[in-house]
Amino acid sequence: MFNECINDLEWIQSDAYLVCISNAEKLLTLPETDIEIFVNILASTVKEWEEGRKYGAISTSPTPFNVIVYCTNGDEEKVVIEKFQELGVTIERM
Repeated sequence: MFNECINDLEWIQSDAYLVCISNAEKLLTLPETDIEIFVNILASTVKEWEEGRKYGAISTSPTPFNVIVYCTNGDEEKVVIEKFQELGVTIERM
């Protein structure tokens, strides 16, 4: 369901999309497989939007799609970054 929601944004006319995830340290409380699924959905969504989408008669041009991951607990920020990187997703610290 999350996959469908984050990918079905054509009805929102925009030149770019930004998803903000607050309290990202809470992701670490999920089972490992759930974290992996979540991160993989985010990564594939970013790639799909940035490359352009084609679904039969529906297609979109390449559109910037960014994700901000915010941790309220600074001590766990490093752990969240490491977890995403472990799953093949690069996070830039801002």
